[in-house]
Amino acid sequence: MKIRIQIISIMPLLIIFGKMFGQDTARYSQENASLFSNVYTFVKDKKTDVAGIFYQEGFTDDGQTWYGKGTFRETKNKFYLDFDTTGCHNRIIAAGATKKPDTLYIKWCNWCGQQQIVYNIRYTDATNKTIYDADWQTGIVKIPLADLKDRKLSLYPFGGNRKLTDFVIPAGTEKITIFANDTEMHTYGGKTEILKRKGNGFVTVGMWTNGKRTKFVKRN
Repeated sequence: MKIRIQIISIMPLLIIFGKMFGQDTARYSQENASLFSNVYTFVKDKKTDVAGIFYQEGFTDDGQTWYGKGTFRETKNKFYLDFDTTGCHNRIIAAGATKKPDTLYIKWCNWCGQQQIVYNIRYTDATNKTIYDADWQTGIVKIPLADLKDRKLSLYPFGGNRKLTDFVIPAGTEKITIFANDTEMHTYGGKTEILKRKGNGFVTVGMWTNGKRTKFVKRN
């Protein structure tokens, strides 16, 4: 049985915290999307602003996800989007310890920073068969440094032998965050986009529309 990685949308949290701190947030979703979702979320510091940041998320019923983000400006008739793809590559962030660490903590996120839970870490040298599984509640891999035989490690999603990326643990590191996309994670971006206002939303090319423009409507 194929086990898919579950990704929880960050958009509801953005809306909640945005309202708490006085930000203006608006969500628009693609019409007639029964087996998938495609949503743009626009966030401004205040309602009268004409520019801010945006997020685009897409989900399909077979477990695939799409994500994009960037900046936008709006006019009476259009939204002008500029996608930010600077984080769209595999990378790690290492954090040192204030004292000599005895445990290495590893966390996996996709390119947009959403934490992944089900995965394991293995040695890049395949002759060492040791596997370190992530905790299914916290999503953290803990490796006692006394047991660490090699600082060259690899990330594997759960349910197979699909290696996503290799990485090296710098000396003195206590915590590592890996940013890497699985094969079912996709990224919007590498482009600009213009959304033309229409009624209570806008029109643009949507998912599964064969390149044709479709309506996106505003949601509460």
